[in-house]
Amino acid sequence: MVFIKLVKREIKAFLKNPAFIISIVLLLVMFVFIGSVTRTSIEQTQKLVLTSEVGVVLEEETEFTKTLILYLNQSFNGRIKQCSSLVEAVEKYGIGISIPRGFTENSTTGQPIVFLDAMFKVDSFSQSSIQAKAALVDGVVKAFESLIPIVTAQLYGVEQPLQIKVATRYNRVLFYGREVSQQILFGLFVLGSFIPFILGLVMGLNAGYASQLVAYEKVEKAFEMLLAQPIKRSRIVAAKIIGASVATIIFGLVYFGGIFGMIYSSMPIQQEQGVEIGSVFEDMSRELGFDVGLHLAVSFIIPLLLGLFQSGAMGIILGSLSQDERTASVLSTPITLVYIAIAMITMYIGLEVNIYTSILAGFVPLILPAIYLVSLITGSIINLLIPVALNVLITVLLVIVAIVIFNRDIVILGVKIKIGRREAP
Repeated sequence: MVFIKLVKREIKAFLKNPAFIISIVLLLVMFVFIGSVTRTSIEQTQKLVLTSEVGVVLEEETEFTKTLILYLNQSFNGRIKQCSSLVEAVEKYGIGISIPRGFTENSTTGQPIVFLDAMFKVDSFSQSSIQAKAALVDGVVKAFESLIPIVTAQLYGVEQPLQIKVATRYNRVLFYGREVSQQILFGLFVLGSFIPFILGLVMGLNAGYASQLVAYEKVEKAFEMLLAQPIKRSRIVAAKIIGASVATIIFGLVYFGGIFGMIYSSMPIQQEQGVEIGSVFEDMSRELGFDVGLHLAVSFIIPLLLGLFQSGAMGIILGSLSQDERTASVLSTPITLVYIAIAMITMYIGLEVNIYTSILAGFVPLILPAIYLVSLITGSIINLLIPVALNVLITVLLVIVAIVIFNRDIVILGVKIKIGRREAP
């Protein structure tokens, strides 16, 4: 019976804690928001595939290609538009397919494979965007495969096997006015979207460490002794932020190093070496015109440093306002999930890099990697300087707020939140 009473007491302590209730509400709201964002992204992708128009260029105008385009347009409910050049098709409709010279001969003489040229435009740092448009191009290619035998039989009375293969030989993407290989750009998107997840986890963990450093000393009654020392409060705040950041970096290195080691050690040993990572980065660097490996590291380090100081200051503020380490832990947990949610939103929705998203990135360091990489490709340095400057300003302001709270008496006992009416005396 005594044990059951102890369990009930602990449960009631959590349920009566306003911070616990607030964190539960925030978690529910956040997950609903993530779900709605994901649904919106999927719906937009489906809409793009089902409603987008496609510009088609006839470099070879024959009866065969004209009939083929006529049938193709019927299959796509009038969404096939003829253009004079591939660039015009991409600029006007976002997706362009070009039928090259020799296509009629190759399609009607039993060639096992015939080729088309394809290009589409992407103006956002998003995997879903490039995947959706690539899927639409594949849909057009599959339609060509099914229509070629039908048109051949109609025009020439020749029954052609359905195994004819149609492929694209010119897979290029117009990314902010610059032609880039589809595979290269997709690889950059994959790497660039993975960085925010790491940053979100690290920043959330750092906020928790920082809040625990303050709250734990309150419970151990060592906080008053620390504040009584002839040390500036600003130095105490800075020391706690740096201490939490070092602990977070150590944990992150061990954590992600362990994951990498687990994956690497579980891979089967093969006699033939696969494609080396170094060669992949060399191909990407050659295509994009800058050292991809170096700048991916820089795009990670800059927001990491800013994020550590920001989340550390936030953790210090939460720990200062908390009565004990339990409350600090409850309040800091949603921060981690919010950071991860922002990373997911960035991946699903993508970012159209402009002055507005640059300002937004000034408040959210997780968006900085995408801004940084796009700024390199487009050569627009102003879109990078704005968010970096804003992030530095916000970091300084958060540290100042933490110092101000440390200089108040409220830092000793924390904020007491009571829910319910006061009983009459």
